[in-house]
Amino acid sequence: MGMSYNGVDKNGAKKWDGCTNIKILQLETGESFSDFIQAFNVNTNQWMAVYIYKRLRFLGNKMLSQFITLFYLALWHGVQSGYYMCFLLELLETNAEMQVQWFLSRLRQNVKIPNIFILNVIGRILRKVILMFLWSYALVSFVLLDSTLWTTVYGSVYYIGHIVSILAIVTGYALRPLYRRKSQANGVHVEKND
Repeated sequence: MGMSYNGVDKNGAKKWDGCTNIKILQLETGESFSDFIQAFNVNTNQWMAVYIYKRLRFLGNKMLSQFITLFYLALWHGVQSGYYMCFLLELLETNAEMQVQWFLSRLRQNVKIPNIFILNVIGRILRKVILMFLWSYALVSFVLLDSTLWTTVYGSVYYIGHIVSILAIVTGYALRPLYRRKSQANGVHVEKND
């Protein structure tokens, strides 16, 4: 999708995707928050990455850089509280996803999990359902904007998206030292913090 000239591809064919701002197939088939973020509002995300996020490297903390970038993005949209809650949830959910992915990768290294087709299919479906729920959950505050409205909705589901995201982050950080100690005890080189 797009309409402006954007040079040529590796085969020499002209590209007319300079104004592409959504990658529909990637958005619909994405299996992570990163996939969704890269597929939606593409030009804004690229601008934020270049002019805000990457310029905050001096802070030495990716999460702080991400927080400031998302705060700026919320401010860009307006002053209604829903924007700030939505982007705070994006921060929580993307970081929770990273913790879960980190844990699952370590689990696969330490536990022999059989590669059974039906289990893989069920796992992918479950992951997609959770992803779609949390993505939609975050967008509630973006759409409703007024805190009295979005707190009512979040309260009706007992803030489950907030709780799940925070628990995943806390659990992930709590488990990291255990994996480092186990690696050191086995004489394995300890990896740098992810």
